[in-house]
Amino acid sequence: MCSLGGVEGQPPVLGPTEIAALLGVSRGRANQLLAKEGFPAPVAVLSTGRVWSYDAVADWARGTGRKVHPVQAAGPAGHG
Repeated sequence: MCSLGGVEGQPPVLGPTEIAALLGVSRGRANQLLAKEGFPAPVAVLSTGRVWSYDAVADWARGTGRKVHPVQAAGPAGHG
């Protein structure tokens, strides 16, 4: 099972928009990377779409030589 601990100040799970921000790429490029073999599997599929573990995506990015950028956490629902 995947840990959702995350890094302090970073959201524990990411959607495609947050992944794009984390990797410093466009949303379109992020979607290409999400489909790539070797990209981490989503930890859940919600009614709003798939979500990935911050830790898994950040580790993948570092392991493939990509820079990891800070991601702004939206905060609790209705407050972001």
